[in-house]
Parts: sequence; structure tokens; C-alpha cells
Amino acid sequence: MWFSEPFNMGYFAYYPMIGIVTIYYFLFRFEWFEKVSFVLVTSFFIYYLIYILVPVAGPQFYFPAIGMDNVMAQHFPAIGDYFNNNDILLPGPGFDHGFFFNLVEASQEVGERPTAAFPSSHVGISTIVMIMAYRVNMNIINTELKLIHTTLDNVVFHYTLLLFNK
Repeated sequence: MWFSEPFNMGYFAYYPMIGIVTIYYFLFRFEWFEKVSFVLVTSFFIYYLIYILVPVAGPQFYFPAIGMDNVMAQHFPAIGDYFNNNDILLPGPGFDHGFFFNLVEASQEVGERPTAAFPSSHVGISTIVMIMAYRVNMNIINTELKLIHTTLDNVVFHYTLLLFNK
């Protein structure tokens, strides 16, 4: 499925997007750099606090835990503290030889955790970064809007494919 590669590119664009906007503030709006950095770091800490207090497993972790037979039967049992010791991740759907597919898979292996599915830090941090970009340069936001749109499409595409994979 070659068409998954643009979705993976949009998903992975989240990482450089943070760096690009932060570096822009450092180089061209240094007086705002400390505030921008503080907002980003604080936002991440707030997300992590929420993930600790309200752990929510995404389908890429939950489905292997309960088995695809239960998923297809629409039976979603509680699994208690299963994720304290398990972090089996479903492989992403799509073209597994793609450059961006492999980047997304590698980033998920390193940084994805079972109980950090909601709220989406990708969407939240992307929105914050987009607002920061908007404050200084409209051209940056147009590119980021396209990347975020592709990222959101990827999330919907990813979860839809998970429902139909066996």
C-alpha cells in the first residue's frame, strides 16, 4: 500500500515541526525564545501528568492484548494492569519498505508507550506550535496546517486499517 507513505510523512513531520519553529524563535525572535521553550516543555509535562493519572491504551497496544478475535466480535474486556509489564505494538499498516514508514516505526519503538493515547500530544503540541508559528510568520503556518491535516488523516487511516486487519 504505497499510498500510506504520505500519511507516514505527515505523522513524522511532527518532530521536525517542533524543532523548526523553536529554532526560528531562537534565531529571529530571541526575545520570545525562552517563553516558547517554556510553553512547549510545560505542555509536554502536563500531557505526561495526564498519562500518569488517566492511562489510556491506544488500539495498537490494546488489540494485541485482547486478541483480534475479541476485536472482531466487538468484545473489549478490561485488562487491569497488563500494560505495566507488556508493550507489544501492532505493526503499522502500509508500505513496510517506505522511508517514512520505517521512520515512524522506529520512533514508535523508542518512544511510544501503551498508556499515552489520549489526549493526543501530537495534535495538542502541533496546535501549540502552529499558534507560535502564526504569531511570527503566516507562511510557516500554511505548511504546518498541511502537515497536521496529513497527520490527522494518518491517525484515522491507521485506526481504520487496524479494525480490518486480522
